[in-house]
Amino acid sequence: MTRVVVVGSGFGGLFAAKALKRADVEVTLIAQTGHH
Repeated sequence: MTRVVVVGSGFGGLFAAKALKRADVEVTLIAQTGHH
């Protein structure tokens, strides 16, 4: 399985993480703040 790290939890980072997850990619999301 492919693994990807997305840095940033703005709209772009969340959209990318969601799209990658749908494509059966293991996603790790790193966010500076904890409000998402």
